[in-house]
Amino acid sequence: MGPGGKGTKSGKTYEDIIETAIKSNYGENYKKQINIGESLFGGNYRADFILNENIIISAKWQQVSGTAEQKILYDVASLIKIIDESKGKFIKGYIVIGGEGFSDKAKKFLLSQNHKNYFNNGDKVIILTIDKFVALANNKEL
Repeated sequence: MGPGGKGTKSGKTYEDIIETAIKSNYGENYKKQINIGESLFGGNYRADFILNENIIISAKWQQVSGTAEQKILYDVASLIKIIDESKGKFIKGYIVIGGEGFSDKAKKFLLSQNHKNYFNNGDKVIILTIDKFVALANNKEL
């Protein structure tokens, strides 16, 4: 199924789950679908959520196998760029991955934070599962 089909609807459901975790633990102290700066290639980057005015949260759902998993590293680079250029406005980014479409190798690489070995300031972006995200939100550790 192509863009705009079932995958888009599933992505919206995924965002709703993330929003519930944020709202339950941080109240209304968040915004959603906000342009926050320029991506790596110069286009507008729209954050799925901004928490506490300084934490970027990007929801990445992959229902079936495909190239979306390869685009995660582009998102990492874009978030690092935006955080670095924000002059302290943004301090951290989270990419929350979910869905059965991520290959085991990609998931292992991404969740072990191996991007930190390849990107300067890679520690400013954390990639995690929805389970880990909800646990951090529940403990107010985002």
